[in-house]
Amino acid sequence: MELSTNERLPGYFGPYKIDDLNHAIQDARIPVMDGRDNDLLCFKIEDGEEYLANTSSIWLSGKNIPEMEAGEDVTCTIGQSGYARWYSIRKEDAGKRMTVKLPTRGAFAVYDSSECMYFSTVSGNRPVILPAEGKIVFIGDVPGTRFSVTID
Repeated sequence: MELSTNERLPGYFGPYKIDDLNHAIQDARIPVMDGRDNDLLCFKIEDGEEYLANTSSIWLSGKNIPEMEAGEDVTCTIGQSGYARWYSIRKEDAGKRMTVKLPTRGAFAVYDSSECMYFSTVSGNRPVILPAEGKIVFIGDVPGTRFSVTID
């Protein structure tokens, strides 16, 4: 998600009124469906990483997504926050095969530059060819969930 402002509407970005450094709210009162999902946004930093949260989602700033290390038995562990772990695919790893040893209650997904191209919950756990300019996300149900990853 990219946030942008408009010079003709200072103090807002999109439909959100900027309350302070860390909060923005949709303050429009529109009857029926167009006013139904007004929301509060909260910008926060946890463990040195910048997040944007609302009542139903948490987004990680793209500048905080590290590159995925290639090799055999690379480990990814879900941190104490319990948030999914995101990684960028390095240019030199595009076209390589990734195999993941999934924990019992874990999943992973691979995105190309525009959409999800593979999700283990839907397609089953199988090797995936990594796309150029892609991202990988590992999802676990509790902090400490570990994934063993091989990229070759």
